[in-house]
Amino acid sequence: MFDFIFSYFLTLLIEIPIFFHLSNKKFSKNLLFKLILINSITLFIIWFLFPLLNLDYSIQISLSELFVFLVESLLFIFLINLKLKDAIKISFIANLISFLIGFILF
Repeated sequence: MFDFIFSYFLTLLIEIPIFFHLSNKKFSKNLLFKLILINSITLFIIWFLFPLLNLDYSIQISLSELFVFLVESLLFIFLINLKLKDAIKISFIANLISFLIGFILF
């Protein structure tokens, strides 16, 4: 459980500043709440539901990262009103950096 909590806060510390930097959105409590909610949903799913698929680890990681990228892009569009191009760019960069840092640390 420690790994999940550590990963959760690390993800938020990495991805939220990247979002604000790349989106040029102004900080608000409402926007921060939406970003925390989006990351909470996707992280929960990849940590607790994807393992139930009993896939090979490398396949599970690949599918979970693709899932997070796509779902976060869609949620950025529908919850935060980003344009498709911006949502894809931000989701890709934030998740790539988050994945690489997580890969190094774990």
